[in-house]
Amino acid sequence: MLVPINIQWLSHRSKIKFSSMDLHLLYKAIRDYFDETPVEEWAYLHFLESFEPVIMSTIDTAKDTDKGTWRKRFVTRLDKIANDDAYSEQQRNTANRLKEKVF
Repeated sequence: MLVPINIQWLSHRSKIKFSSMDLHLLYKAIRDYFDETPVEEWAYLHFLESFEPVIMSTIDTAKDTDKGTWRKRFVTRLDKIANDDAYSEQQRNTANRLKEKVF
């Protein structure tokens, strides 16, 4: 099951250059993905499917500059979860396991 993510702020744009406000909203949506998705469903492909509208809206960007960007965003959030005691032990362990699996 995909968790609906609040990305309506991007739905009407054809070419995206993220401003600092856009990035703030994007990072909030990424954080919300991990907070609202059951830990058992955390997976890189699931993450990409959830953000498909955003990814597809940036398809015109140069591939070299965008290569690995989404993987990096995924792993960066996993790093934060793994090192944050506010998350459960299961969430931190899953974050560590997924980091190793993605790279």
